[in-house]
Amino acid sequence: MAKILAQIGGNKNPLICQLGTYENKKTFDIRKYFYNEKEKKYLPTRKGITLTDKTYSAIKNVLNEYDKAIDEWLKITETQTVADEVNTQIERQRQAMLLIKYSKQAFSREVSSWKSPCFFEVVAEGGHNKVVLNSNHIFQQYLKKNLSKIKESNSAQEREECLRNIDNLFDILLITFQKSKDLFNKSPVISPDILFDMLDFNWGTFITNYLEERK
Repeated sequence: MAKILAQIGGNKNPLICQLGTYENKKTFDIRKYFYNEKEKKYLPTRKGITLTDKTYSAIKNVLNEYDKAIDEWLKITETQTVADEVNTQIERQRQAMLLIKYSKQAFSREVSSWKSPCFFEVVAEGGHNKVVLNSNHIFQQYLKKNLSKIKESNSAQEREECLRNIDNLFDILLITFQKSKDLFNKSPVISPDILFDMLDFNWGTFITNYLEERK
C-alpha cells in the first residue's frame, strides 16, 4: 500500500512523493500525476523517478555533499526563469501593440483645397482616419471627371474608357510613389518629418506630370 509523503504543485498536475513497492522491493517514488476527470482520481505519468534503497542512498549522499552548489544553481535557474517570463510578457505586449498598430480603423473621405503639389493628406482622429483630397490637384480633378462621366454618360464605350482611366490611375499611383522613394536612395540621413514632407511633395509632382500628359 502506497503512502503519500507530499503533494507539490497544483491540483491538476501535482508532483507526488510517496513510499511504495515494486516487484516486492520497497521504493521511494517522485512522479508527476494528472487528474482523470472520467475516473475521478489521480493517475501517474511517465515523468518521474522510482528509487530503491541503493539509488536513494546514492542520491542522498550527492545532495548532502553538493547541497550548497545545487541550491545556488537552482537560484540562478529561478532568476533566469523569472527573466524569461518577463521577456515573454514583454513580447506578448509587443505583439498586442502591433495588432493595434496594424489593425483596420474606420475611415471617411472629404474634399478640400490648398495650394500644394500634395494631392492628399490623412488626418488621424482617435480611432478614425479621414482622407482629405486636394481639389486643386490634378489627381482629384482627373478622378472626379472620370467618375462623373461614368455616372452621366449613356455611351458604354465612353464608360469603359473612363474605367480604364481609373484603372490606370492606380498604376500611376504606385509608379510615382516608387519614383518618389528612389529620389532618396543617395540622400544623406534626414529627419523623418522632412523626409515625409519631401516624399509627399515629390509624389504629388510626379502624378501631376503623368496626368498632364493625359489631358
